[in-house]
Amino acid sequence: SLGYFGGLKNLLTLDLSKNLISDLNETTFDKNLSGLNKLVLSNNQIAQIRENAFAPLANLTDLDLSSNRVSKLTSKMFSGLGFCLKTLSLANNQLSTLPGLLDDSLFFNLWKMTKLNLSGNRLSNLIINMFFGFGELIHSFMLDLSRNQIKLMPDSVVQFLARLVADLRLDLSNNQMSKIDPNTFYCAKSLQYLNLCGNTCPDVCVNQAICH
Repeated sequence: SLGYFGGLKNLLTLDLSKNLISDLNETTFDKNLSGLNKLVLSNNQIAQIRENAFAPLANLTDLDLSSNRVSKLTSKMFSGLGFCLKTLSLANNQLSTLPGLLDDSLFFNLWKMTKLNLSGNRLSNLIINMFFGFGELIHSFMLDLSRNQIKLMPDSVVQFLARLVADLRLDLSNNQMSKIDPNTFYCAKSLQYLNLCGNTCPDVCVNQAICH
């Protein structure tokens, strides 16, 4: 438990990076830390995040869980963060999949999300259901999927996100995409930034990806 921070009611930023933290649960954070805006937990040994671990941190806007050992996520891990959380980094973990059922969507009710970093994991297959929680997105959104094992980016995922935001930014660099379906980015008019470098595409026809 990190209850010894409980008396710091005015604390806005807490950096606990490069420690030996391995587990987060519902008692880790004191309810008196509800004013916290930024929490850095990068470069620890976190392998397990239990349900409602971040529930006391109702005003958290920035959560950094990068460079840990997280291999599995569930929807209730981020319960209570939906109204404020804007940036979430799960980069450089051991994720091979994301919850894909509608009632178990990892990002359910994370309405304010503007940046999601999933780079440096082991993701290979993406389905539209994984992103259903973003149903209320209306602003800019950066999705970083670089340095994974993605072989194909489903057009359903791109089109779904493109309909939700006015400024969509997508990083798919350094994956294993050997082919790009002409429909993947077709008419995704809100797509403002696209990075496909470091893949294995032998040929790309730009004209086929343009909406006339």
